[in-house]
Amino acid sequence: MNHLPGISVVIGLAALTVLLGKYISLSSTLIAILLGFIAGNLMRIPQSFKHGIKWVETQGLTVAVALLGIQLNLSLLAQINTISLAAIAVAIVMTFTVTFLLAHWMHINGKDACLLASGQAICGSAAVMASTNILNGSKLSVGLIIAVVNFLGFIGIFIAPWLSQQLFPGDVSANGFLIGNTLQSMGHVVAAGFTVSDEVGQTAVLIKMCRILFLIPTLLVLIYWVSKSKYQPTEPHQKKQATTINLSWVKLVPLFIWGFLGLVFLNSMGWVNQNLTAVLTQTGDLLFVLAMVAIGLGIRLQDIWQQGGKLLLLGSVVFLLQIGFTLLIVLVFH
Repeated sequence: MNHLPGISVVIGLAALTVLLGKYISLSSTLIAILLGFIAGNLMRIPQSFKHGIKWVETQGLTVAVALLGIQLNLSLLAQINTISLAAIAVAIVMTFTVTFLLAHWMHINGKDACLLASGQAICGSAAVMASTNILNGSKLSVGLIIAVVNFLGFIGIFIAPWLSQQLFPGDVSANGFLIGNTLQSMGHVVAAGFTVSDEVGQTAVLIKMCRILFLIPTLLVLIYWVSKSKYQPTEPHQKKQATTINLSWVKLVPLFIWGFLGLVFLNSMGWVNQNLTAVLTQTGDLLFVLAMVAIGLGIRLQDIWQQGGKLLLLGSVVFLLQIGFTLLIVLVFH
């Protein structure tokens, strides 16, 4: 029951999104995140509402991403060649390396740098939370890092589509790769990609899914790093002792990825009829709007500016380098 107030707010703003969509020539996902951002910064969200808002953001988005699989075919997956996979891997390594180097220069601790790099390089707040389970980051740092990552992704929703269309007009694969390989979370990728076109959105989602799959080896590296380092807990109430990592390897692969791939396979085999496809597609679209509203509500400029200025500066520089690196890849290999 404690989720209902927050869910109600999200549903109300989502309904307003649908109404505005009839008069504004913008994608519904973009309108939704803008409405959430404006509402979240103009009014103080009560603590009792935040549980429901966060629930919609996490659960709604993961189910919506999984449902995207019903619109895709395995022939599209074949477009992700070895060069693209290698480029994605190199971009992730570059993001972590640059973040650590700049963090050291800016006197930001390695744990916060690692959490920020995870969010920037792989899949936004989901990667931050997954890494937090290993690193035991402080609640304050984790909250600020998630806010910074979501804010930069929000800005990227406008920058990436504009940049891609200026440099690669009409080129679906180039547009999709630039958007999918730079923006932070799946929600940001969907909002930006489908603003350009459905084809670009689908390509961007595929590239983003590949980035998300790199979460597994990234977490394995973090587990190894923590196990070999002299780890001291961040929270004052924790005892100073060696950290024992006890994770289920099966659970390292997010469930929605399996759902996404499963629906892609079913659709490719022709085992899903058109009526069910239409229902699942419309359900996914609705969940994306709800998730975008929830993400927007969680981006508060005041909190970021007052407490996370150095993190915001670090994240911004790394984000610009990610865009520049991805542009270089597209220009060289496309």
